[in-house]
Amino acid sequence: MKTNLFKVFYQKEKLFWNRTREMKDEKEISFIGFLIATVIISIGHYAFAFMHFLFECFLFVFFRKQFKSNLEKLVSVN
Repeated sequence: MKTNLFKVFYQKEKLFWNRTREMKDEKEISFIGFLIATVIISIGHYAFAFMHFLFECFLFVFFRKQFKSNLEKLVSVN
């Protein structure tokens, strides 16, 4: 299967939003609490995702062998 960094990040985003939607079904928090939690969690999620993406781009440019290894590991996690 031919994959690239964008496909991997797309799959990770789908997983993140599926889990976020599942959190909505929990009866322990109100709708307002869910909205607040979603905003805070999303800010943290995208901050780390952006840093990870930049790191993988750095590896792609300077350490191609390590990039390919990381990409294979990321695919196997999903």
